[in-house]
Amino acid sequence: MMRGALYAIVIALALFPGRGWSGGWIAPLVDSETGPHHFVAIDKNSQTFFLFERKSPLRVVEKLPCTTGLLTGDKLKEGDLRTPEGVYFITSRLDGGLDWEQYGDLAFPLNFPNPVDVIKGKSGHGIWIHGRGNSITPYETKGCVALNTPDIRNLDAKLELRMPVVIGNRIETQKTPETLAREAEEVVAATHAWAKAWEGKSEEFFKIHDQEKFAISQGQPFSAFRNQKEGLFRRLPWILVAVEDVRAVAGPDYWVTYFIQFYRSPSLISQGVKRLYWQKNDAGAWRVVGMEFEQMPATLAGKYIKPGQIVLAAAETGERERETPVLDKISEEDPRSATDAPATAYAPSTAAAHLATDAASVPAPAALPATPSAAQRQPALSAPALSAQPAAPHLSDLTQLAEAATPRPSALFASLAPSLGQKSVPPAVPATIPTVEPPAEEIVVEKVPVAEKAEAPQPAPDERSQIASLLENWRSAWEHGDVDSYMAFYGNRAVQGDRRGLEAIRDHKVSLWAEKPPRSVRMEDVRVAPRKNGWRVEFVQVYESKDGFGDKGLKKMVLVKAGPRYIIVDEQWSRM
Repeated sequence: MMRGALYAIVIALALFPGRGWSGGWIAPLVDSETGPHHFVAIDKNSQTFFLFERKSPLRVVEKLPCTTGLLTGDKLKEGDLRTPEGVYFITSRLDGGLDWEQYGDLAFPLNFPNPVDVIKGKSGHGIWIHGRGNSITPYETKGCVALNTPDIRNLDAKLELRMPVVIGNRIETQKTPETLAREAEEVVAATHAWAKAWEGKSEEFFKIHDQEKFAISQGQPFSAFRNQKEGLFRRLPWILVAVEDVRAVAGPDYWVTYFIQFYRSPSLISQGVKRLYWQKNDAGAWRVVGMEFEQMPATLAGKYIKPGQIVLAAAETGERERETPVLDKISEEDPRSATDAPATAYAPSTAAAHLATDAASVPAPAALPATPSAAQRQPALSAPALSAQPAAPHLSDLTQLAEAATPRPSALFASLAPSLGQKSVPPAVPATIPTVEPPAEEIVVEKVPVAEKAEAPQPAPDERSQIASLLENWRSAWEHGDVDSYMAFYGNRAVQGDRRGLEAIRDHKVSLWAEKPPRSVRMEDVRVAPRKNGWRVEFVQVYESKDGFGDKGLKKMVLVKAGPRYIIVDEQWSRM
C-alpha cells in the first residue's frame, strides 16, 4: 500500500510539477573583491528580481516582483517555455517597436545562449528582461524575465550594457563558502596567466584552452584558431596584451571572468571588453572553454607602450591632442574594431592623409553618449608610429568560420539588376586574384555634385548584371564568413578603411570573424555612378554578427576593370 502511494506521488510529480518541487541551480552570490560592482540576480523560485551593489559587503539596491517561464527548470531547447539558469550579460537596450502587451516599452536582451550553453547543446534565443503591458503574474512568460512596466522604467538608469545577470532557481545570499572565494581568486589569476602567455606567444597560451569545448562554443575547429594566432606570432616581432579590472562571476559549473582587454602590436591596436568562460578539466585545472569580445574605443593607447616605441607628438602629426570619440556601438567596419585594428585609426600621420577618401564625403560621427562609462572616460593619447610590417602568411587552410546563414534577398536588384529578381547568387568566385591594377592616384573616390547624380549614365545591361553579381557574391561571401572567397573580390593594392593591401584586409577579417562571426549582411538603396575606368557604388549596409551585434552605415566602393571583370580597389564605411 505504501509502495503504491509513493509510486502515485512520483507519477503525479512527473506529470504535474509543482512550483516548489522543481530542482535547479542554487546560485551563490560570491562576496569577493573580484566580484562585479553592480549586477542583477533573478530568483525564479520566489519570482524576485534583485539589483545588487557591492560596497563591502553586498547590499540590495532594488528588490522587485518578476515573472519567469511558464514551466520550471533550466531552459534546454527553443520553445520549452523555461527561463535559462546561469550567468548572462545585458547586450543592448530596446525602447521602440515592441509589442506593448508582451514587452511593454522597454527591454534589455541577454546573451543567451552563452558559450557554455552552446557546449551543452542548449538552444533558443530572444531571452530578455522586459516590461509588460499589464500587471504580471507568476510564471507566465515564454522564457524571458518580465517586470511591471513602472518598475522597469525606474530601473532604466541603473541597468547598464554588459552588466552581469545571474539567474538561478534560488539565490543564495548567505556568507560566501571558502571554496567559492578561492575559486574566484584562481580564475582571476588564470586570466592574468592567459594574457601573459598570449603576449609571450607561448605554447602555454594554447594549453590554457580546452580544445574540444572551445571549438564547439566558438563554432570553428581549434586548429583554425591556433593557425590564425600562430600566423600573427610569426609575423609580429612583439605584441602587448594588457587586462584591467578583471571581475569574476560564478555559474552553475563554470566561472566567467570579464575585463578590459588592450592589445597592441608594432602597427595594430585594439581595445574592448573580453569575457572568458572557465571550467575545470579532469585534472582539476581551469581551462578556457569559450569567449566573447565587444570592441571599444582605444582609450588606453597612451598608457601601454612597449620600451623603445616612438609616440608621435602633436606637432609631428599636424593634429592637436584630442580625446577619442566615444561611440555607443562599434562596427566591424569601424577601423577601431578589429582584434588588430590599425593604429592610424587614432592618430593618422600627415604622410598617409592624402591617401584617404576625401573627408567631405564621409558623414560626421554619431553623437556622444551623455554619460560614458568609466572605461570610456579615460583620455586617449597619441598613438605610436607605424613600423614596417612583413607580409602575413596566406591562411588558405582556414576553415569557414561559421555555419552558413540563409542568404537574405537584397533591395539591390530592384534598381540595379531587375532581371535577377530576388534570387541569391552563389558565392563562386575565381580561384586567383588578377594582378591588373589602376594607377594609385585613382584609388581616391571622386566627389560627384548632387545635381549630376540624376543625369549620370548607368551601366549597360551586361555591365549592370556583372556589377550586381559581384556585389551579391561579395555580400554572400562575407555573410558566410568565407575569407578566401571574400578576398578574391579585392585588388592587390585595395584600400578598406585604414587597411591597405590584401594582407592587411585579410588579417583584419580573419581576426574579427574568429571572435564575432557574421550572421547577415544586407544592401539597401544601391546607387551606381561612373568614374574613370570603372564605377562608384554606394548603398546602405545593414550588418549583424552571430553574437547579436548589429549596425547600419553608408558603404562606398570604387570598382575598376581588371581584365574581363571588375574588382574592388577602394571601400569606405561610415555610421548612419
